[in-house]
Amino acid sequence: MKKRDLTKKVLCTVLAASVFGVFSNGIVEAAKAFEDGTYHLEEGQYYTDDGENVYFENATVTVDGTYEVQNVEIEGDNKITVNGAGVVKEGIDMGMRNPAGSVNAELVAKNAKIYGIIDIAAGKATLENSEIISGGTLETEEPGKYVQENIRVHTEGSGQGKLTLNNVNVTGDVMAEYDGAEVEITGGTFTEVEYYEYDDGHNSLIVGSDGKFVTDGYTEVHAEKGGKVTINDAVLNTGVSAFGNDSVVTVNNSSISTKGSIFAAAGAKIYLNGDANTVYSLDGEDVFMALTGSEDGESGDGLIEINGGTLKAENLRYMVGKTNDNPWTPELEKDGFEITKGGIVLKDKGVIETKGDQIFEHGVDVSSDEAVLASTSGAVTNDAISYEGGTLKLTDEKYSLNYVNSAKDALIDYQSDSETKIVMTGTLVTDSGNNEMDVDDAASIGDDIELDQVTVNADKNLLVGSDANNASGEFDGVVVEDKVANGFSAGKLNLAAESKGMVITNAENVTLGGSTGGELITVAGSAVADASKLKVVVGTTSDVDGAAVRNGSLTIGNSLATSDTKYNLTGSVTVNKDSALNVNGKTTVTGGVELNSGSVNIGNGTLVSNITAKGNTSITGAAEVEKLTGTDEKTVINIGNSKKAGNVTVEIADLKGATVFLDPAWVDGAEITDASKMAVAGTNGKVTLNGKYVVGENSVMSFGVDNNEKAQETFAKTGLTWGKDAITAGLYINGSVDLNGQAIVVDGKLTEAKNAVTTAGTFTAAANSVVMVDGQAITGNNAAITGVTEANVTIDKDSKLYIDGAKKNETYHVIDGVNNTGWQDANIISNNALLVFEGKNTNSKFDVTASYDKVDNVYGAGAVEIANIVDRTLETKDAGDKAFDFFNAAANANNNATKAAQIAAFNSAANMGELAGVNHGTYSMSNAMTDVVAHHLSLATHGEQDKDIWAHYIHNKEDIDGMDFGGVDGSYEAQYNGIVVGSDLYKNGKTTAGIALSYADGNINGSNIASTTKNDAEYYGASLYGRIDNGDSAILGDISYMHSDNDITQNNSGHEITASADADAFSIGIRAEQAYKAGAGKFVPYAGIRYMHLGAGDYSNSLGMEYNADDQNLWLLPVGVTYSAEVQSGDWTVKPIAEVGYVWTMGDRDTDQTVSLNGASDTFGFETADSGSFIGRLGIEAEKADVTYGLSYEYQKGDTVKANKWMANLTWSF
Repeated sequence: MKKRDLTKKVLCTVLAASVFGVFSNGIVEAAKAFEDGTYHLEEGQYYTDDGENVYFENATVTVDGTYEVQNVEIEGDNKITVNGAGVVKEGIDMGMRNPAGSVNAELVAKNAKIYGIIDIAAGKATLENSEIISGGTLETEEPGKYVQENIRVHTEGSGQGKLTLNNVNVTGDVMAEYDGAEVEITGGTFTEVEYYEYDDGHNSLIVGSDGKFVTDGYTEVHAEKGGKVTINDAVLNTGVSAFGNDSVVTVNNSSISTKGSIFAAAGAKIYLNGDANTVYSLDGEDVFMALTGSEDGESGDGLIEINGGTLKAENLRYMVGKTNDNPWTPELEKDGFEITKGGIVLKDKGVIETKGDQIFEHGVDVSSDEAVLASTSGAVTNDAISYEGGTLKLTDEKYSLNYVNSAKDALIDYQSDSETKIVMTGTLVTDSGNNEMDVDDAASIGDDIELDQVTVNADKNLLVGSDANNASGEFDGVVVEDKVANGFSAGKLNLAAESKGMVITNAENVTLGGSTGGELITVAGSAVADASKLKVVVGTTSDVDGAAVRNGSLTIGNSLATSDTKYNLTGSVTVNKDSALNVNGKTTVTGGVELNSGSVNIGNGTLVSNITAKGNTSITGAAEVEKLTGTDEKTVINIGNSKKAGNVTVEIADLKGATVFLDPAWVDGAEITDASKMAVAGTNGKVTLNGKYVVGENSVMSFGVDNNEKAQETFAKTGLTWGKDAITAGLYINGSVDLNGQAIVVDGKLTEAKNAVTTAGTFTAAANSVVMVDGQAITGNNAAITGVTEANVTIDKDSKLYIDGAKKNETYHVIDGVNNTGWQDANIISNNALLVFEGKNTNSKFDVTASYDKVDNVYGAGAVEIANIVDRTLETKDAGDKAFDFFNAAANANNNATKAAQIAAFNSAANMGELAGVNHGTYSMSNAMTDVVAHHLSLATHGEQDKDIWAHYIHNKEDIDGMDFGGVDGSYEAQYNGIVVGSDLYKNGKTTAGIALSYADGNINGSNIASTTKNDAEYYGASLYGRIDNGDSAILGDISYMHSDNDITQNNSGHEITASADADAFSIGIRAEQAYKAGAGKFVPYAGIRYMHLGAGDYSNSLGMEYNADDQNLWLLPVGVTYSAEVQSGDWTVKPIAEVGYVWTMGDRDTDQTVSLNGASDTFGFETADSGSFIGRLGIEAEKADVTYGLSYEYQKGDTVKANKWMANLTWSF
């Protein structure tokens, strides 16, 4: 806990604004503004230069390219969509100036890395697959003041603001403040950092005497003054808190591990809703508290509900504020707060793991077995907790029945309506031994006390639910002898020799299975050899003396069971009417489960068993069934119910006319992963029905596979949306399913099996349904669906048919036995975006034939630069042709999920040379060589030219971002390492001439959403150069040539494409210089002109595509000034050098390229060079005797190219 949590926690808006310098009147000059318009920045366009702020006002902008910006500010009615990856260096502000006018602002950003404050006063921001690094410190415009960065939605003045984080990793503080402020988190990891203490005005951080900020706890996820935070399936390495009336933090299936606190104060609420694998743990120094009090207009009781998951708290009393040594308690009292009595509510599936003395007056005295036997709990003394339900997991090393009974009684005495269970995880000590007890003793405790490691011993054939004298008889083959009135919970049940099983009735429950798993029922100490010899009967079909009702329940796996805890029941289970088998952990019932109008409810695990069903039965949760057997046409097997979905896989289904009905209720935001699912594997891809299958709302049925994941994966390829207002029910067929006079109904409107029409031969695909088939399994004689009666076949005009793996000119047999029924062509789709389908009824079949649509029809005219080539190849070639296979892969949703990615895949292949920097790299290395020659000849470095031998090493790193290529993101990184060696061969008066040779290797790497491209390049060059001196002026000139060899590899849509390309650059340049003395140094302004002829030779790639680019004629105009000075130090002459300049590039900066294949061609343009670039260089040379050594660094920046060049040179004069 930190002090700011119970004081006013508002970071001043003006202060936060001043940090970024964008809240002055108007927009600061550095900001790039998008106002009152619609903008679409294509892939390959660089969004804004490094170092700029970006301001949006009433703009619609889509960014598919990369970006790097400082601060982003959004005001007004904006719609900003950022698909490209990039960096925001100084945070995001939404609606800070005009909250009321910005409530409709929207920002969606993917793959972003954001530093600093995120401040949302109005509007909605959604971040996906991103990272936020906040929580550090930041200096404001007022010197000496510091504030802490945070992520904050605060709606004071607007009433509406929301931040959604999907799979975002966050470092720092996250807050929702005021009514209408929401933060919704799904996935991701949240990491705390130290929180710093503020001054009394909460305006700046406090700096201690050591010059460091004073720490005050740790950052956290926080709701305040009516704010709402919802967290789903995340990892929280951070605290959680809520302050003020109607403030709520809801944590769903997200473990918490923090050095900080979890607390709710002044009317705030925290709901912890986890599963058996969810854990909440604190470091031991901070608190888990519900607090009552008032501050800053907020007042009331704090509430923390533990509805699921485990709070691990060995020092629970300290954490909840019930010890005298907690330093926070007196501090809170000073501020007018007190511990809320019963403010921490344990209920439902929540667990508190601690020792007995943290709840009760006494723990177990484990000093000796005698002391253990004598121990009692005393009264409940921890009144910070309300014990409504859930489980107290008491971890005392040993315990006795005496202690357990006293704890149970004390809990009821303290809270008479308590339904909280107690689990004892230690060793049970009894007079006769450890961890064993008689069934009578176990029943006296009841099933709300879970004896985790205990074996309960019973006599022959146990009846649970009545101990009346006349409670006897045979129940489903079990003749009861031993009897107890109450259920119990233990690790294992051991029955006497020759026992046949156990019967449970009178609404009693028996729980078997502790945290360590294992065999659940033994006979005479061992598992039975024959599973048919042991049966558990849950509920009875006739009355039992002493039992008011017939139903009962068996629970496998206590509250400590995880999904991985393994249990085995060697025997069978019969579940009769209104009774239930509840399963946790990985449970195997070797003798099978029989449902007689009973139910199986699988919680956090999986049931592995054969199942036989009769009457109206249900299965929820995950079950792996080798054989599912029905009884008759009256039997209904419900997969899922109104509260929970089912997830069932079946090897063999022998329904005998029964109906399987899939139907869980819709919940908000449901996806196909939330649907009820069932898969029947069948034999060799064929399933023959002898029962009916009704796929109701929010459900998917699969045939021909042994899992439910395949249907989900296939649905993901369709591009369709699952939801209450979209696709509501689905059918997947991998092979063929024969109705055999039965029925399949796919109708998302159905909520009850009785409402489905299932007459013989019925097949129904209702509105908002999708039928998915494996195309390659139905190209021969087999149809996906056979055995129908045409009069009973109904396919709605809005139903979709998806053909997986469809190929050109193939015909797919979808339904056999129909002459006038099928899907509309527009509703037949596949994972290949280029395919279109025609459905026809021929020869009593509904067949679908695939053909290719034109590329421009699919993606839009001009979107794919090589549309003609793709169309011709798909028309004239077949599978096995490399280009044909690649184009199909590029259009396949398996490889490229979106159309944008598919377009990028095609255009990446079209732009192989450009993405590999063939032309630009040759241009760049030619300029690097001629720049070196100019440096050698310059008056700034060589006042009087000698006959020299010289060498120059170059390491050049370029970032190309946003260069205009043909419809693709022109971004890559290039690194060159080379050497230029020259000699001044001629010296006569004012004239010097020489020759230089150069070699370099290049490594170019680029990627986009569909491809990665790599180029291993080599560069060879030569230059003839000369200089004519005229006192303080000189004319420099050169004639140069550069050749490049490029080995290109592109990984694209699962294919590796290779090419070898050559390029040549010929240039001639002249430059004039004039030296002006300035003290110990001189300024040398210069201006020049260079002509370059740049061309790439024709080449082809491994797909057979041929590339021919027009040659380019370029003119470069460099101007600048160089300053140098000479400093004598002993025998050394040291010369510092600085240069600034600008180079204009004119002429054919972009050129046309023609790509050809299979008699078709496409022509498009691409860019090679920026229109101009700034140059800055710093260097130093040191000369001694006849040798000169030099080091220098040069930075060059254009619109799309940034270069960092490091150089070393050596000159020998003679």
